[in-house]
Amino acid sequence: MFSFLLIGTMKGKENSELNILAFSAFILLSWKPIYIYDVGFQLSYTAMLGIYLFYPFLKNVIISRYKIMQLIIEGSMVGIAAQITTVPLTLYYFHQFPNYFILTNVGMMFFAGVVLGLGLFFFAISWSSILAFVAGNLLKIGLIGMVFFVQWIDGIPFSVSTGFQLSFGLLCLIYLLLIILVYTSSTTIKTSVFIS
Repeated sequence: MFSFLLIGTMKGKENSELNILAFSAFILLSWKPIYIYDVGFQLSYTAMLGIYLFYPFLKNVIISRYKIMQLIIEGSMVGIAAQITTVPLTLYYFHQFPNYFILTNVGMMFFAGVVLGLGLFFFAISWSSILAFVAGNLLKIGLIGMVFFVQWIDGIPFSVSTGFQLSFGLLCLIYLLLIILVYTSSTTIKTSVFIS
């Protein structure tokens, strides 16, 4: 999925992300149709769909004049956009909701950046066994920190709400309402909240 999106962006197809997303799903399902029943496949594609459909509206809801604060806000809005389309599936399959998903998203933005940077650094200097050893250990520490952070969030009281029971019909109705929301969203009034 990300390969197709990257290729599309490199070719100047920024405005056709949904087409690229649909094409990558089509290729994967043509190769292995059984993927349509895979929960990971469903969550990955619905998350990306949510980001493409809802993030453009959410990114300007709260605006800060401080760059770091604005990055945190925008990262949180990406997480919220993904949650909008993945929550129905999460409730349907796992019968639970992560209450601190925004806090988790902010922390994972930091750790994902660190781990990605260290991973790229590791591959860039892999020709040197000493530097690769150092970079590998730093990468290991970053991954351990990421796991520790997720476990810490999970250990906070009331981190997960459980007991949700969604029928397949209700799941379909929720997605139908989301489609209607997206379809009618171009006529809604856009407002922003500015914070210092």
